Amino acid sequence: GVGAAGGAATGGVVGALRNAGENDEDAHFYAEGVSRGGTLVSVRTADGHAAAAETLLARHNAVDTRGRHEEWRASGWSGSYLPGERDRV
Repeated sequence: GVGAAGGAATGGVVGALRNAGENDEDAHFYAEGVSRGGTLVSVRTADGHAAAAETLLARHNAVDTRGRHEEWRASGWSGSYLPGERDRV
């Protein structure tokens, strides 16, 4: 498969996220977050280590993505990441 770097070369952030296995809605959401100044952290780990990874991210103020998604939608975000758009909330 194509890695994230390959996806970035062919389809930007959304393409890289799709190639990494994210669904279309989540790929647009994460790309929007990066465009608004956020940092995307992706973790691949064995199931037995998932809880520890979640705890570590929470300890360092990880964003509640579902809550943020709802906030953006309420403020008028369409759900699609549009590269180059600058009038962000």
